[in-house]
Amino acid sequence: MEDFNVYEGIMDGLREAVAYKQGDHSNSKASVRATKLFTIKDGQMPTKAQLDEVREAAKREIRPDEDAPELSPAMYKAFQCSVSQRNRRKKNA
Repeated sequence: MEDFNVYEGIMDGLREAVAYKQGDHSNSKASVRATKLFTIKDGQMPTKAQLDEVREAAKREIRPDEDAPELSPAMYKAFQCSVSQRNRRKKNA
């Protein structure tokens, strides 16, 4: 199994992000998807209106704007890693 060097992973991600920002999309993946997390507590039931809202949102196209710009593949990967680490800490707490 290959060792993972955190520093090198971060530097690779930054290099990819800079290249992406400069217009080099050669390392980009074809299907980058947004992730939305819902936390439902034990016994909590969503309302019909909430379920309908989620179903409608799932049908809509994701449109980046100035407040929420499109993530480069490297930035998306870094975000996924930080969420995974946060979830592990929560689980072990």
